[in-house]
Amino acid sequence: MELAIIIGKKAKYVSEAEALDHVAGYAVANDVSERAFQSERSGQWTKGKSCDNFGQLGPWLVTRDEVADPQNLPLWLSVNGEKMQNGTTGTMVYGVAYLVSYLSQFMTLHPGDVISTGTPPGVGLGMKPPRFLKPGDVVELGVEGLGQQRQGGRGRRLTGSGPGLSARSSRALRLTGGRGPAEKRCPSPGTCRMIL
Repeated sequence: MELAIIIGKKAKYVSEAEALDHVAGYAVANDVSERAFQSERSGQWTKGKSCDNFGQLGPWLVTRDEVADPQNLPLWLSVNGEKMQNGTTGTMVYGVAYLVSYLSQFMTLHPGDVISTGTPPGVGLGMKPPRFLKPGDVVELGVEGLGQQRQGGRGRRLTGSGPGLSARSSRALRLTGGRGPAEKRCPSPGTCRMIL
């Protein structure tokens, strides 16, 4: 579970001072990992992050002007109702402005690009003994002001939904459902089977 930064304006070699001018907004990201793919198949992280339905994003893209301080957002994750992660973006190793500036030194960031910012303590791999998701587990996560997600595990696949918030600014954009190309991925508003 992470804060996602969504780029809104092309960024190349931008300073930290101007970095936030290139941010469209923020969203909730569920950066799921398949640890067996990472540890038992040559140790490459990308294989364990690239399964269908991993990296779920949303339910909202909340515009930058709606978030007073991206470094002061409570975030949490629970599995089967048990709180596993509870923190704030204030403990991020690198802040939003730094990440946008730093990455723009190595690659051009384009509108729509998503930067996952890292997760707070509590990942299952780091527990003693390690804990991993099992078929039927329900994962719920959220970032205050950005929305919540709920996914139910089925083997190695996660299906998910990001229910809309009842009181959301008209400036927040729905990332799932609705009209247009997203309908192919999201058969009904608030339900996604594959993101990223």
